[in-house]
Parts: sequence; structure tokens; C-alpha cells
Amino acid sequence: MCGIAGIISFQKNLTEEELIRMRDSMIHRGPDGSGLWISENKKVILGHRRLSILDLSEKANQPMSNEDGSIWIVFNGEIFNYQDIRLELEKRGHIFKTDHSDTEVIIHSYEEWGFSCIEKFRGMFAFAIWDNNKNLLWIVRDRIGIKPIYWTKCNNKFLFASEIKALFSNPEIKKEVNTQSISDFLSILTVPAPRTMFKNINKLKAGNMMIINDKGDIKIEKYWDIATFLNNPINDITETEAIKETEKIINNAVKLRLISDVPLGITFSGGVDSTLITAFMKKNNINDIKALTIDYNIKSKYSEIEVARKISKQIGFNLQEKTINENDFALGIEEYTNIQNDYPAGDPNTILMYLISKRVKELGLTVILVGEGGDEIGGYPYYLKINDEFKYLNLFNSLPQFLKNSLYNISPLKAKKFLGFGIGDTVISRTHINGFTEEEKNKILLENSYDSSYNIISKLMNEITTEGKDLFLRKVLNVEYKNRLPELILPRVDYPTMANSIEARVPFLDHKLVEFSARLPFNIKMKDREAKYILKNILSNYISKDLLYRKKVGFGMLLTNFLNFTVPKWIQNELLNKTNNPIYYFINKNSINKLMYLHTKKLCYGYKLWILYSLKKFLDYHIVSN
Repeated sequence: MCGIAGIISFQKNLTEEELIRMRDSMIHRGPDGSGLWISENKKVILGHRRLSILDLSEKANQPMSNEDGSIWIVFNGEIFNYQDIRLELEKRGHIFKTDHSDTEVIIHSYEEWGFSCIEKFRGMFAFAIWDNNKNLLWIVRDRIGIKPIYWTKCNNKFLFASEIKALFSNPEIKKEVNTQSISDFLSILTVPAPRTMFKNINKLKAGNMMIINDKGDIKIEKYWDIATFLNNPINDITETEAIKETEKIINNAVKLRLISDVPLGITFSGGVDSTLITAFMKKNNINDIKALTIDYNIKSKYSEIEVARKISKQIGFNLQEKTINENDFALGIEEYTNIQNDYPAGDPNTILMYLISKRVKELGLTVILVGEGGDEIGGYPYYLKINDEFKYLNLFNSLPQFLKNSLYNISPLKAKKFLGFGIGDTVISRTHINGFTEEEKNKILLENSYDSSYNIISKLMNEITTEGKDLFLRKVLNVEYKNRLPELILPRVDYPTMANSIEARVPFLDHKLVEFSARLPFNIKMKDREAKYILKNILSNYISKDLLYRKKVGFGMLLTNFLNFTVPKWIQNELLNKTNNPIYYFINKNSINKLMYLHTKKLCYGYKLWILYSLKKFLDYHIVSN
């Protein structure tokens, strides 16, 4: 796991100092070492910060080249099936200089199979290969978007990096906030790729690759698409077959992610996802499981510490308990913002993951397994709710326009949260629930000349065209995999963990598992309206039914307790600060006061206030007040 960066110049020669600034701005992603390579003609330069996970020797340092130095790579991530690929390559005559580096496997795979080598890789990755023979740079982001990569063009140069801050360390790159992205963030809590929060700074989409030649021509291609599998359901599979195959793939996905040359553990919530991963760790002979669970140190209905303790006894592993309180949360925001400021934290669980990662570091761990992706694999409970809401919206939209308008105007606030996505607009997704509707944004934004943030959602939903009763849920899942996961949930994992120099692995996002699950009918995945039916069926072999079928509690509900009808002073002070407050450049300050007032009247605007607060912290960092 690392931080990578590079520059191609199409005119002037480059200097090492240009890249060193970029590379070392990401030292938290790779504190164990650094490397740099510059081409003979001074037109190409690659840099790397290393967090040593596999093959800790100096031979595995990056940038790394092939035998004759014609191909160079910088790589962030892990190729979990690298051993099998290496054996195949050795049979084909390739000679390796490292003992077991997955980076070198990528190089030889590219030599052997060219761009199609990507089909071989099972893992999480963002890498860049310079091919001196073809005078081109090849950049790839993994299928699901677990690892990020950003790029820009400026002054006849192409620049890329693992984090946006690295690009801004180059004084030639001008920083300008994208107002359209602010509008998108308010609605969907993130910014859909390829856009970022900044003008002229781009993010490579998940499942995409780009090719840049020495003339500056850029070609971006999609090499993998979840919609392919969502549009091709397996309609003749039995429940038994679905459960058996899912269990087989999950077990293999977990087994692959146990390969490490440094201490490894798991963040354990006691939910279905983390419990299932832990059970398979045990099944794969990890007897000394280092599992970390968090207690909020407050009286909260969201605390599951007792459940976690019971499960640990049933599966048979030692539970490491750490606490987080409100003060930790407030201080964590300040710490995190100073380290990571590429995006505002649309999901407050970002801060919780940062604090958890600090506790992981205290335990001496460098690698953790996390349960993200289990909701999409198994069938999240909210999918049932939004499917019902979709039916209601369809009924609503079938009414005459005058009647729709009348009903909307007299509807209570809770109903308007859903109907307000737009009269006549049936776009609905979990990502919208906590964000601002277009109608709400029209009232709070100082400017309203933005494209609807729901356009991208509508486009993604329209990619799914297969017939069947679960068509709408397949549409929603396409949105989840292409927007919510890569642009909100996975940054919530990558950024906070890497801020603490921790590698997070996500077994449920193994692409083999994702592909198979995407094709399964929802009437099996959520049989009899039981969310995560298949996963629970598998897990029933490891824990008792009373623990398995309890009411779900979401990870990171601490903020709900903090914002339950009151607004913490640290949020009030930030948002209501009238002195050179950059959020007032974009948001009507009276609307913020109104939201706080309504929240105290138990109208539950806490999450919206969090969205504004995190935006404010982001703008504080990037905008110099006048």
C-alpha cells in the first residue's frame, strides 16, 4: 500500500524536485521508504512512497523496472492472486529478481499480455506503467474503485497522484473550487467521478484505464462494468446453489487477503459482515485473530459491545476493546482535516474510521480487514424500504399534475424528503436520503445555475435494462457500485486508514464475488424480505440465531447520538462564525440559522448540518478569506 505520483512533460525537461514535493506530501501513505525514477531525456518522472506489506526487502522498492529498464511502474495496492500469476509467468520463461513482490508480477504480466493483463489481477490497485518502447504511460484503477488516482494537465505537462494534495504541491497547478461539485456534494454527499471538488482536477473512474502518449494525447477506456452482470441475471439458480457458491467465493476472498508479511487484524462491529469475515479467518487457520471493536463510552442504543463479546466467545477469538467519545470525535475532525483535505467528509463515519485506525495503530497492526461491500453483496435492509418507496412514488407520479402538486404541498416533512426529489422524478437511492434535495438547494445556495445532481443518478439507473421484478433494485445497485461505493464509502475507508499508515482490505469487494452476487435474483438474496438472507444462512453455521437475527445497528451511529435534537457547540461555533466564513461565499447564512432552529424543534436536520459543517471545514482549508 503506497502513495504514487508522476509527471510527463511534453516540452521542458523535468527536475527531481518537482516530483519530490508531490511524493512527500503523501508520506502518511508510505512512511517506510521512498523512491524516484527519471527518464534519460528528463521528460518522464515517477515517484513512490512505500508502506511495506509484501516482500519487505529493498529489492521490492519502487519505482520498479523490468530487466532491461524499458518498463517502469509505480503501484498502490495489492494483487492478492500474485503467486498464481507468478507461477504462470515463470513457466513462460520470465525471471524474477524479487522473492515475492506483487509489483514485479504486474510488470512481467504487462510484458506477457499487454493491456489485457488487467484481466488476471484480483485485488485493489491503482498503478502507472511507463513503457519506453512505446512512449506511453498506462494508468489503471481497480474494478470497484478501492484505490484512488487523480490527474490533471497543465503547461504542457500531465500529472497524476494518489491524492489531490500532491497535485497542488506543484505551484503550477492552480486551486479553484468547482461550484457544481459543491452542489453535488450537498445532495449525494460526494462528487461523482471524473469530477472532483476542484476545477481541472480529475479522478479516474473505477474500472477504467487511461493511456497517455508522449505527445499529450489522452485516451480513457472502460475495461470492466458492473452493469454487464446486473443486466445478465442468473434466473435458473436454486437457493442451495446460490448459498453454496457464495460461501465458496467469500472463503477464497478472505483467504487471499490473509497474505501479509506484517501484522494483520480486523475491525469487528459484531454485524453480519465483520462476523462472517472473522469466521472465515478462523476457518483459514488464523487462530490468533486480532479483532478490534469500538465502544462509544456513552449510553447509546447503538452500542453493541456486549453482542461483540458474545460472538467472540462463540467463534473463538480475543476481542480488543477501545473507546471513542464525543471529545475524541471533535479532536479527530481537526486532526483528519489537517492530514486529509481532498474532499469534505460527507459521511461522518469517515472521522470514526480515522479514530478507529488510530486505535489499530496502537495495537501494532499494519493491515486490517473491513466489512465494506457486504451491504451490496447481501442486500441491505434499506433496499427493501426504498423499493417500497419506489412503488409509492410510481403511484404518486401516476396522478394528475394538479393533484400531485396539491398532495406535495400538504405532505408532512418526512414525506417531502422523498417526494421532493422532484415531482415526476422517480430517481431514488440510499445516497439521497440524508442529502439536500434540488428544491432545498435552491433555497440555500447563493447561486442556482447548477445542473441537477440527480442527472448522474438517472443516467446510471438507465444503464440497467434487463426485465424482471427486481429491475428497480438492480438499478439502485448499479448506482451503489458506480457512485456511492467508489466515491463515498471507499474513500471513507482509504483516506482515514492511510492517514494512519494502515492498509484496509475489503473481502466483500473481491470482483469475483461482486460479479456473482450481481447476477443473483433478489428473491434469493433477500428471501421473504430478510436482508442479507444468503450471508446470514452461511453465518448460521458459526453463531447462534439470537445473535444472528437481532435488529441491525449501523456502524458509526455515534453522531446520531451527538446530534439527537441538539447541535454540538463545536458545530454551532464553526457554522455561525460570521468573521470571514468561506461557507457564506456559497450558502445563505440565514438558511443555516434556520436549519439549526428547526433541528432543535425535533425535525431532525442533524445530518444536513453535518454536511454543511464538513463543507465549511473543507472550504476553510482551501479558501483564503478576504
